[in-house]
Amino acid sequence: METNNLINSAKEFIIGEFQINPQDINLYHNLDHTLDVVQTSIEIALSMNISSSEYEELVIAAWFHDIGHFESCIGHEEISAQKVKCFLEDFHLPAVRINRIVNCIMATKIPQSPTNTISEILCDADLHHLGTKEFYHKSELLRNEITLKDKCEFSEIEWIRKNIDFLNAHHYFTDYAKREYGFQKAENLKSLEKSLSHFL
Repeated sequence: METNNLINSAKEFIIGEFQINPQDINLYHNLDHTLDVVQTSIEIALSMNISSSEYEELVIAAWFHDIGHFESCIGHEEISAQKVKCFLEDFHLPAVRINRIVNCIMATKIPQSPTNTISEILCDADLHHLGTKEFYHKSELLRNEITLKDKCEFSEIEWIRKNIDFLNAHHYFTDYAKREYGFQKAENLKSLEKSLSHFL
């Protein structure tokens, strides 16, 4: 599916926000993460039979889903949803479509709660790294970001346990994500459990 003018406008707006906001403490929730989520959302969407309007709503939600982190970690989904709403109202997008995009972003709040196809896609894209070999690198970025932002440090065993609990509680929603990321996610979990055993 081709990128349209509204998606391009959303992309330009979000990249602009990253350029004007400090990046030194957003080690995980940064532009690289947003680009990764957008690209993965597109990959999953292209494997499924969704309409052009659903595709547009999904990709816009992907661009905006974490922009609220510039203001607060807590409740960043609500902030992101409000920002996309204001952005889209300027383009006179119908309220029903704006609400779908808002709901798509809100579905990524942990624990994830997707209610339709596009929110399932975004939820899977947002956490697809759990089922990739990049998991440990991404996990350390998040750990360091939490330390910088919240002044909350985790010991090695605490962080391993936290990750084990998170992976056990998480599940993918789309067939694509289950197929592409399920095996490696299981391997990552096994590796974490093996690491934990060394501390016990």
